[in-house]
Amino acid sequence: MGLVWLLDRATGLLAYPALWLAVASGIWYDATELGPLRDAAHAAHIPIAAFASLLVVAHGALGTVDLVFVAAGRSPVPDYGLPYLAAGVAVGAGAFLVLAVAVLAFLDPLRAARPWSPTVVHWLSYVGFGFATVHGAAVGTDVTWVPTRWVVASLVVLAYMVALREVVASDAVAVADAQ
Repeated sequence: MGLVWLLDRATGLLAYPALWLAVASGIWYDATELGPLRDAAHAAHIPIAAFASLLVVAHGALGTVDLVFVAAGRSPVPDYGLPYLAAGVAVGAGAFLVLAVAVLAFLDPLRAARPWSPTVVHWLSYVGFGFATVHGAAVGTDVTWVPTRWVVASLVVLAYMVALREVVASDAVAVADAQ
């Protein structure tokens, strides 16, 4: 295990929780019905998303360097073999590309106005998070307990947050309509 591999793994292990927090804060970002939860999400979402994006860029760059080292014979081939490594790199590249489109659309809002609405940009971010989840579960062989327990649990929490937001929003609409 070389320094590049360790840094690559460290940035990946930090990037996933940061991406999760970005998604979680994004779910409640504009849910005015949630009051203080919305305010907290509104204050935290963009800085967390920016930090997560920087970690993903660092992870992608270090992963690419590590892959070049493996291909050149300067680093050992992982125990799981090259085909599995190539599949993990492909899924990771998919996550990186989708995230790159979302970040570029955020940084250049005039270009993002058409055809990319904020909703489309966020759906791309969610797709990128899905790719990152698969990438982490597939390639994160040294931390197998993370995908089997914590990733599943964290996805359940995100689903609960989406459901809570929808229930609160539909109740707010029903109360407003009744008055």
